[in-house]
Amino acid sequence: MAGLPKAVKGGQSFMKGSHRFFEVSTIAAGTGIVTMNDKHKGGFTLIEIVFSILIAGTAFAGLALAFSTGMASIKATRETSIAIHAAQQEIENMRNTSFDAIQTHGFSIPPLDTDGAVVAELLEADMKKVSINIPWTSGSGRVMSKDFLTVITRNGINRQ
Repeated sequence: MAGLPKAVKGGQSFMKGSHRFFEVSTIAAGTGIVTMNDKHKGGFTLIEIVFSILIAGTAFAGLALAFSTGMASIKATRETSIAIHAAQQEIENMRNTSFDAIQTHGFSIPPLDTDGAVVAELLEADMKKVSINIPWTSGSGRVMSKDFLTVITRNGINRQ
């Protein structure tokens, strides 16, 4: 052990060749035994590791929950948009149909795997109230529904 000091106290460092040694509490002269302070042993305690894993696990679980909730919300919004578009399309089809041909009927909405219902009621001789209902079961199993109401006249909008 030539070249080493007889004793190096804790918190100091020394070089031997190209290696640097830290936090040595005592090197007993002539024995080659290195002891370390209990406080300054390298690494983490078991309790520190357990708490770190718990904190990281909680953070990842929260992120996973937020991600899945966001995806479910996006899917519900997409399904609602499909229902609204189908109802608007059906209303436009009826507005382009002759007044006398507008009647109660059903129609299919393949993207939602459901059918919509149209109920046409005569309000006056030249006016019909048209109600559209589109029920569907969302991907999460929740029953959803959209209802629409419009009035169609024999002469159409702004016609004399």
